[in-house]
Amino acid sequence: EVAVPGFKVIRRDRNRNGGGVAMFINDNIAFNTRPDLEVDGLEATWVELLLPKTKGILVCGCYRPPSDNTFLSKLEQSLSKLGHGAEFYVLGDINIDLSKHSSFRDKYQDILDKCNCDQLITEPTRVTPTTASVLDHILTNSRDKVKRAGVIEFGFSDHLAIYCSRGILRDNTQKSARIKRVRCYKNYSP
Repeated sequence: EVAVPGFKVIRRDRNRNGGGVAMFINDNIAFNTRPDLEVDGLEATWVELLLPKTKGILVCGCYRPPSDNTFLSKLEQSLSKLGHGAEFYVLGDINIDLSKHSSFRDKYQDILDKCNCDQLITEPTRVTPTTASVLDHILTNSRDKVKRAGVIEFGFSDHLAIYCSRGILRDNTQKSARIKRVRCYKNYSP
């Protein structure tokens, strides 16, 4: 029921009716699931994308139910499992409104600062006739590698879609092609 042609689906379902998180990964991308980064009670799933000529990139799909007050400690526990210097992206419906001040939001920001990560989404992701909230987030410790991030308007949900595009860093240290001239003596006649 959730299959998309050309993509593999990675799911972590809730232990009750409905819900959970899912990631769709293009068939052309090699990856490993990373259950070692998951934390009990945190609706999140981790994968490591294996791209050519680069270290693995860790990607997490995450959901926080609005009433989950233990989310911050679980998120911090999951992020603390990451290796030093590992490039990561956490995407999801975090349900913490970054457009309004609250003590919960401040604690969230403290964890992001502690883990050296930035939140990339600044536009409202849930818009009603009376409110506009930034509830869907993309967290990363590699902001310098992100070319673009933002919000896409879709009409099938009360939340707008979020995205980021990661640039490909080219190795400029490679030497330019050298031209080598040689004489061919194959048909030489003294």
